[in-house]
Amino acid sequence: MSVVIAREGRDPAEILVGHDGFGLVSLTVEDLASVEQVVVHDPQDDEPDHALVVGTKTHGRRREMAKASRWVIRPPEAYPPSD
Repeated sequence: MSVVIAREGRDPAEILVGHDGFGLVSLTVEDLASVEQVVVHDPQDDEPDHALVVGTKTHGRRREMAKASRWVIRPPEAYPPSD
């Protein structure tokens, strides 16, 4: 799974440039470790904060990651706020 590591001072909206219609969620390293996933830095030319989440992603682990995810930027109109 491909992710971007949050960096202080970086506007989260930068991550979505070129990805119209998508949203952004956050997960902590602790959230991922709790389901036996490891974050490995994998900088790319166009994304220096890129990383990979490595580990077997069973149905149950995917469900736990989804439950731990928090919206940072909701996709436009795709998922109306439930608040």
